[in-house]
Amino acid sequence: MLVALCVPSGGWAGGLPLPVPGFRPAVVVPPRSSTGRRPVVVALHGNFDRPEWNCDLLPTLAEGRAWLLCIRGIPRRDTPPSWNRWTYLGRKRVMAEIDAALAALRARYPGRVDDGPLLLAGFSLGAIYSARFAVARPKRFPLLYLVEGSHKVWSPQAIRRFAKGGGAWTRKEGKNPEGGLNAKGRASLKAQGHDIKPPVSAKMAAKSPKAAARRKSFCARMSGMPGPMKDEQGRPTRKALSLRKWDC
Repeated sequence: MLVALCVPSGGWAGGLPLPVPGFRPAVVVPPRSSTGRRPVVVALHGNFDRPEWNCDLLPTLAEGRAWLLCIRGIPRRDTPPSWNRWTYLGRKRVMAEIDAALAALRARYPGRVDDGPLLLAGFSLGAIYSARFAVARPKRFPLLYLVEGSHKVWSPQAIRRFAKGGGAWTRKEGKNPEGGLNAKGRASLKAQGHDIKPPVSAKMAAKSPKAAARRKSFCARMSGMPGPMKDEQGRPTRKALSLRKWDC
């Protein structure tokens, strides 16, 4: 899935420094829940920026349901240190820093970080790096949030490579026309490390407290997601179909 949007409005106080062995500290915003594994949004800032800005602006993207991990990079050498401005030095080093930051996050919060695919959020130079990583490794980076950058990366060949490699769950073949994913879509998501299960109807929920809890959690999360219930032609959106599938 490729998403290109504007920077969300509003801020979020709560970014914490995360020491990263071999690199400068990252910034992390934890999810609201203090239990269970949560996915990770990895944020790459622009040239002449700093990770604290990303971790102030982007938590609305995670909506408190995921870790927000903001990568620092290297200091700009052409500005006074007091300006606190940063950039990145080559794809190989940035990827190594992402891997090291993820390892540091898992070590600091054992059992709390999901091992599934990552969402890469990039601004300007960070968007260019994010797009290149996704095209090269679409199974690891199937979700993107790009702002002001990377347009030249997306050649027709790159788009086809990204779309094909992201897994069936990102394409029509993995989606149930009535809402949610079909068996093929769920299988492809499981293969990428996610613990995904079929929808729970109200009838199924009545037979199992565990299933009822899953349905309650899904309905609460999906109902709060932004977006319309009908498209421009008056047809139900994927959001509406998913809510209907779960009897929300």
